[in-house]
Amino acid sequence: MTKRSGRAHAAGFRPPPPEFIVKHRIKLFLRDAWARLLFHTGLERVVDALMPRRLTILAGHCVTAPSNVRLPKDMKIEAAKLERMLVWLARRYEVATVGEGLRRLSPNGRKGGTRSLLALSMDDGYVDNRTHLLPLLSRLGLRATVYLESKPLEERRVNWSHKFFWILDRVGPKEFIKSFGARCADAPTVTRLEALQAEGLATAYHLKRVLKYDAPSAARNRAIEEVFAALGGDERALCDELYMTWADAVALRDPLAPRRRDGRA
Repeated sequence: MTKRSGRAHAAGFRPPPPEFIVKHRIKLFLRDAWARLLFHTGLERVVDALMPRRLTILAGHCVTAPSNVRLPKDMKIEAAKLERMLVWLARRYEVATVGEGLRRLSPNGRKGGTRSLLALSMDDGYVDNRTHLLPLLSRLGLRATVYLESKPLEERRVNWSHKFFWILDRVGPKEFIKSFGARCADAPTVTRLEALQAEGLATAYHLKRVLKYDAPSAARNRAIEEVFAALGGDERALCDELYMTWADAVALRDPLAPRRRDGRA
């Protein structure tokens, strides 16, 4: 055992045991195999017919675009892939917004049809929802629900995770851990990050999990802010790169809405 891993274990952090990782991979494989069996054999139609009318919500964040190149892959989907999914699903489901779907499932709305419903939702209000998602939906004649985050719209500020992704893109995991560790007042958090590096698990996903679920928020935010500033980060510029303005948000509802100079409609 190295000195670093011993330090991590003493602090109460242990990487997932190999049997846990194997079990997790088996579960993912079986879930994927079951879904493929239903889809390719047509059994999904039988299952769908036996189920009551329902609303399925596809939840996401971004459509892949130059504006979100720094965000992790699990936060975005290629436009062509999303289009194929929506075209296929629209043949089998009534596509609606989340609000419309809920109304149609209500006692008064059930008279309008028998097919189950599908809604696409996007979280936080990223600018690609305006530049890439809206044209795609317009082309298909479909609508979606976009949930907006108020701080980027009103204050042009972003949360700690976007500064974290920006830092990783600039300097990589090893330098991030070093710079963050020199500034973070919470030693156990630094120890956990160092342990991930020692185990070869210092990916954006694993680092973010430690920062999100284990680190005290005040110490984490302060340290990330200091690293971000030391590297020349510009919060407003980062927000403009990632998020919609009010004019963009209004354009989702009305693509022909005029823009004002202040960015509002």
